[in-house]
Order: sequence, then C-alpha cells, then structure tokens
Amino acid sequence: MSVTAADLFRDLEGIRSAALQPPPDAASLARTLTSVYRAMDPGPLTCTLATDMDEVRRMMLERHARYMPVIDNRILHGVISFYDVAKAVVDAQNFENRMLKAYIRDWPEEEPAAKAEPGAA
Repeated sequence: MSVTAADLFRDLEGIRSAALQPPPDAASLARTLTSVYRAMDPGPLTCTLATDMDEVRRMMLERHARYMPVIDNRILHGVISFYDVAKAVVDAQNFENRMLKAYIRDWPEEEPAAKAEPGAA
C-alpha cells in the first residue's frame, strides 16, 4: 500500500501540534517514531532514470500515486510528480502535433493529370 499526499496531510495537524510541544521524553519519542514507521510505506513505488515515461504514468495511475521516488544504484536522485508526468506527455503531444502540421503544410502538390493526347478516346 502506498502513502498518498492525502495520507500525509491528514496527519499534518498532529505533527504540527507535536512540533510546538516541549521536547519529548524518551517514551513519547518512541511513540512518535513508531507512528512514523506505521505511516510510511516500506516498499514504495519507485522508478529509475531510464524508466520510460509511459511506464511511469501507468504505474502512477494504477497505484493512485501522486509522487514517485527516482532511485538508481540505490541513490535517490529525486521525486517525480504526476504533474511532471502529465506535462511531459502534453509537451510530447504538442511536439508531435507541430510536426504533423508542418508535414501537412509541406505536402507536395500533385502534378496536373497528363493532358489527353489528341485522338485518344
């Protein structure tokens, strides 16, 4: 099960109020660490730098994930958001659209049909 942004924001108020409290004792610190451990996803959905954008989009849609860590060689390189994926898809479609329009605009005109030869029926 992946942790969504909604899951994180739901617990934000508790985290904010805990941050405003005096430093916790060892017992309450242990409870805090336990709650973070319980809230996190031990096996998050990840991709690599070489993962195809269509595959990332498919994985994010299947798991309803808004963010995905980008990990390569056990190093976190960043996080890709669903917005990033959607923007990349739209940019690719816009490029393809421009190329198709240019191709149509530069379409060679057909040569006029050969004039009928005299006496041909």
